[in-house]
Amino acid sequence: ICLYSITDPIKNGTIPNVIIELKKDAGNKAAYEQVIRYLRWVRNITTDEEYKKVKAYIIAPRITRIKASSVPQEYRDKILMYSISLKSFVSLV
Repeated sequence: ICLYSITDPIKNGTIPNVIIELKKDAGNKAAYEQVIRYLRWVRNITTDEEYKKVKAYIIAPRITRIKASSVPQEYRDKILMYSISLKSFVSLV
């Protein structure tokens, strides 16, 4: 799911400000890697200032444990994970 801002558009509204990876099962490392691929694409076609405006989320019934050391540092603060069953955001371990 991509959301585009009308008040602070990126590249005249052609680039999403928010990327949501919605899972029907668990949000796992594969989901995290998918969001990284989206962000890499966005990073390649935006300026540093534009890229700072982009946020990414993984929303799932549950989030499996993902080790922080197994994901690139540059995405650790860029991707937020939300567990529906816990009704809260989940951090990397």
